[in-house]
Amino acid sequence: MNQIKIIILLISLVLASSVILFLCLNPLCTEVEVFCPDPSYKFKTQTCCSVVWWSLGAGLGVGNECVINMDEMRSNCPMYDCYFKQTGEWNSNGCSYVPEMLLNENSCDIHDLCYITPGATKDSCDTSFVENIGRIYCNNVHFVEYLACRSRASIAGSVVQVSGMKVKEPGKVATLLIPGFPSNISCYLLSLLFSPFCSVETRAEKTRFFRR
Repeated sequence: MNQIKIIILLISLVLASSVILFLCLNPLCTEVEVFCPDPSYKFKTQTCCSVVWWSLGAGLGVGNECVINMDEMRSNCPMYDCYFKQTGEWNSNGCSYVPEMLLNENSCDIHDLCYITPGATKDSCDTSFVENIGRIYCNNVHFVEYLACRSRASIAGSVVQVSGMKVKEPGKVATLLIPGFPSNISCYLLSLLFSPFCSVETRAEKTRFFRR
């Protein structure tokens, strides 16, 4: 009888451990709508947060941050050659001097790309930056961490708004990458055809290159 109890207890411990490991290692994914580097556009994707991160939060500095698949942004947002390094990696450096786990690395990367997007304004880049932190990260964790995340995002937004960073000026030549076309098309050439300024929004509305 005692042996049966011991066996049942061992089985229960194994099952409980398996559930705990599953919850700690398996991410929770939610569909979200995120701003593109050009804040005139948004794209739908999934943000996936590890349960450890969801439960304990950045205050303890453990677990994985909420993340999105940046390849989905590449497929659904206007793309410029300046977005990429020669190695093919994104031309961004994350959250710079702030640990990514305190903000959101994907949001920081998109913010970096926004600053080099032709026609984008600094205000729109900074506003979409804070919004993306909320959509990718803050809105998908427990209430206490939500409040802490929102507070950090607000502070980060205030810091970038008073910084001296400048965005690429409208009309500057940049190469627009259009999926499905055999070669890159210059933003300058498109502006000659469709508008006097290098405006992605105007081109997209008239040519529908980026409509899904």
